[in-house]
Formats: sequence, C-alpha cells, structure tokens
Amino acid sequence: MSPTDCYVDANGLRLHLVEWGEGDRVVLLLHGFLEHARMWDWVAPRLAAAGYRAVALDWRGHGDSFPEAAAWHLAEHGTRPDAGGRLWKFDPLHQTTSPQPYYVAQAREFWRRVSCPLLYVEGAESNLRLDGPDLADRLAILRARLVTVADAGHHPHVERPEAFAETVITFLGEAR
Repeated sequence: MSPTDCYVDANGLRLHLVEWGEGDRVVLLLHGFLEHARMWDWVAPRLAAAGYRAVALDWRGHGDSFPEAAAWHLAEHGTRPDAGGRLWKFDPLHQTTSPQPYYVAQAREFWRRVSCPLLYVEGAESNLRLDGPDLADRLAILRARLVTVADAGHHPHVERPEAFAETVITFLGEAR
C-alpha cells in the first residue's frame, strides 16, 4: 500500500502529513524528537490493512514540515566539511535531549486532561525506560495501559513493527 503525502495549513504553519488507508477510523501517529512521519512506514500499512486510516504528522521543524529554504540555509551555515561529508556545528556544552525543558509538574496538568483511552508502549531493552514508581505514577494519572514489547529497544515501532502494530490493533479493537 502506497502512502499519500498531503499538507495542512494551521496557525500560519504548513505541516506535512503522510496517510495510509481510508475511512473514518483514524489512528494519529506522532513521531519523537528529531524524527519524522516516515518513521511509521513499517507500522502504518499494517494498521491500514486492519481497516484503519493511519495518519502520521511531521511535527513543526521536522521532516517535510520544515521549509526547504530554511533547510538549505541550515545545511549551508550549520555544517562544516569533514572527511568528504558534512558535520553539524554545535557546542557540546549546549546539547539537549529536548527543545524545551521538561517539567513533570507541568506535564501532570496536561495528562489529567487526557480523556481518551491511552496505550503506553515501551521496548523491553530500551535504556530510556522510566523507573518503576515514576512510570506507575504517570500510568495512573493517564489511566493508561502499559505494553512492553520484548526484544525491542527505544523504537519498538521500527525494531518490532509487527508486534507493535498487533498491540495497537488489539488495543483499538478493545477501546471501541
């Protein structure tokens, strides 16, 4: 199944979407920091084959939601030549794992407003898993179901797409 690329204009931003399948049973797929919509290429066709319309968003500044002129400008001025290729220029003292500082208290207020069924999927081998009490607290606030995918690290949707898709399809079937 071939995906369809489209764009939506929202609040002055032009955002890129990739869609698989048709119909009104929509599954919105959101990528992580510094990733893009095509991270879902291994999962979305499985969701579409199960009767869902899978829609993956390129967040602002990611993938094809990043203006081409800005991308060329950053590539030209934000890199330097290195061994036949290019390296990003950066100050290692200013590296961050997120574009905004993360505050659990701020997040809790957002989580309390989530009213739909929620599935929290993690990879059993991920080195970025939350510790037990922190994870239990978040799952309780969100009223979320936890599924741990065996033999997967931080990206179970890429490392074990068949298991990830089956987990999502089962959850969606039960949530109706």
